[in-house]
Order: sequence, then structure tokens, then C-alpha cells
Amino acid sequence: PRREFMHVKDLAEASIFALERWDPRRDNAPLDETGEPLTWLNVGTGFDITIKELAKKIAKITSYKGEIIWDKSKPDGTYQKLLDVSKLKSLGWISKISLNEGIEKTENEPNAIERGKYLVTIMDCNICHSPKIFNDKGFEFDQNRILSGFPADAKLPAYDSSNFIPGNWVLFHPEFTSVLGPWGISFSSNLTPHETGLGNWTFEQFKIAMTQGKHKGMENGRHLLPPMPWESFQALTDEDLGSIFAYLKSIPPVDNIVPEPVPPPTR
Repeated sequence: PRREFMHVKDLAEASIFALERWDPRRDNAPLDETGEPLTWLNVGTGFDITIKELAKKIAKITSYKGEIIWDKSKPDGTYQKLLDVSKLKSLGWISKISLNEGIEKTENEPNAIERGKYLVTIMDCNICHSPKIFNDKGFEFDQNRILSGFPADAKLPAYDSSNFIPGNWVLFHPEFTSVLGPWGISFSSNLTPHETGLGNWTFEQFKIAMTQGKHKGMENGRHLLPPMPWESFQALTDEDLGSIFAYLKSIPPVDNIVPEPVPPPTR
């Protein structure tokens, strides 16, 4: 039997593409066989492969050396399941992730998450982005709020307006999740996959934020405020950034709306 396979990211992109660009009520809507606007779209790659070919491909990519055993007592099912994706292609969308690449991504994802965790740890992201629990050891990171940023219900200690003057001391919040300096008061971001954090971010947004220092990863956004060391992160490779992003997307989501920065007082 032959089957069609599609990477979940391609499926998500195709779905968003269709929602944004296709409406049966529009003049550019594809037509069905009767000439009426199409009310549904097939989403697929347009390519299929036999199950035997798939098994061999997976074995090769994963370096599997064992035997593949076929149970010929089971029925094959429908010989071919290949969608006609010509209507979607006519709107301008085609799949981007090949089967080989998809299998490699699937195999490497656990390794990427582990490497991402390692990078986040040695880059000391937790020191600013994770709330703390203070004890006789000093402090520990609050495991229920890892990388969730400055807590929305936290209070700022009293401060003097002279602290905003360049040349004076820079002040850290007791939990290191907020900093006061000449730029005003900055708050560490929520890096968890909740919608109040990185939940709706794309990898491209994350890369722009990390390497260009742009707020929310928007090209026309403001620059991230100190002490975020984004200039140092420009040396990170796409592989490193992808691993970090994969790890941050894998941690428990925390609902926490971080306050907007407080600008310095006008003089």
C-alpha cells in the first residue's frame, strides 16, 4: 500500500495559509467540478510512498541495523491514499518539509530539547527569568514558575529617582527579575509556552529577539532593555537557537503577564 505523509508544521502552516487567503465567497476561490466555489480544501504534499519504502527510509535515517519483520497475515487496506492538492497549490501554497527532513526532525527533537536545556542552563537564563525561593542556601529557582519572568503580582521595593541618573548604582529586584537603571525599570519576560509568554511565537520571532534584540521578535519593535545580553547571543548558531526554542516550548506553561517597562522620569 502507498501512503502520503506530511510534517505537522507544514499542516499548521497550510491551515493558517488557507484561513488567511481562501474564502468560498471570494472571486479567487478555487472552483469544484460543477464550477461552484470550493467549500473545502485538501491539504497534503502531493507525494506518496509505499510502507516498505517508508520502513527502509526510517531505518536508514535512524541508523537502525535490526531486522524489519513484515506480518503478511494482516490486510494491506486501501492500496493508495493520495490527496489531490492542486486547488491548494493554485492558491500559492506547497509543502516545504520533505519526508526525509521530517523524519530527521522527529528523531533529533529529543536531542534538541536536551541541548536546549543545557544551553539555557549554562547561559544562566534562570537567574533573571525565574522567580526564586529564598532559604538557608541563599535561594533556589521556583520549580513551579521556571522561566516565567517577573511575577505579575510582585511588588517593587521603594526606590529614589536619583537611581535613574547615569553613573549611579543599577538596582536589582531581590529576585533578580527586574532591574532599575538609566533606561528605566525593565522586567524579565515570560519564556514559557503559555500565550502570555512564547506560546504564539514563531522561531523567526525568537531568532530576531535573541540576535537583534527586538521586543517580541518584531523587526520594527523597540530594542530589548538591559540587562538582556542579546549582543552576546549573536554568536549563537541557528541550530543552537532552534534547540533553545524547542526546550522553551517543552517546559510547563505558566500564566503570567509581565508588566511593561517603566520609563525613567523626565527631567
